[in-house]
Amino acid sequence: MTQVAASEAQLLTVARALCGAVAPESVSTLLRGEAQLPGGIGPTCRRLLEATLARGAVLELARRGGWRPARHLSGAGEPGATGRLWDRHAPPELRFSATSFHLLRWLCSSPLASSACQRIAGKREGGSALVVGDELLAYLSCDLLARAGCGGAIAREPLFAASPLSWLGFPDRLAPLFEGERPPTLPSFAPLVAGAGAILLEALQLDLSRRWLEIERGKRRVRRLAAMRAQRSAERQRARANAQRRPAPRPE
Repeated sequence: MTQVAASEAQLLTVARALCGAVAPESVSTLLRGEAQLPGGIGPTCRRLLEATLARGAVLELARRGGWRPARHLSGAGEPGATGRLWDRHAPPELRFSATSFHLLRWLCSSPLASSACQRIAGKREGGSALVVGDELLAYLSCDLLARAGCGGAIAREPLFAASPLSWLGFPDRLAPLFEGERPPTLPSFAPLVAGAGAILLEALQLDLSRRWLEIERGKRRVRRLAAMRAQRSAERQRARANAQRRPAPRPE
């Protein structure tokens, strides 16, 4: 029987929750609690974590819309292939960096329902943009936090503010950033319109539509004028940043 330490089991449980194998309610207590984790993980846990992310992330993309037969335009604007996501595209390279590991540790160790929760330890590789796997994990983390009643942690963590996919799906949760004196500068959306990022975005179209409907319906529960203004600013900035990446119209 494969055995891991208790802290490693928590890490694997959160990873499975992100990939849809565990209900958000099952990890709510874990997300709200505070724990001291060791600096690293053993080889068995590392192997299980890699397998969980490699298989679970692909399966979650299929669940969230990739399984539906559809027809999309190709990069040149010509009609593309018809079928499920894996019929329309060659398998993309879904790579996770150390940032994803730091994110998982943060989800397991910080009291995420508290305003006093600490930021994610560690830095992104070279301070550069998130790789595709990191983007997906950041998006799934936002969804898990919101469903587990810890959505306030999203705006407090700079990693999500650096994720264009998180801005697309959760501008309402990142809106508090616009209530400060210095509004944030949104990250570039360029990684999501080409290569593996475009395939990722295509797979999440239905899920993003669901999120946008939730955001519009949730506006009736906003009671503070400052909060409504902040959310409007977040949505406008997201739309402007996204519009800058639209391809130029084809000449007739």
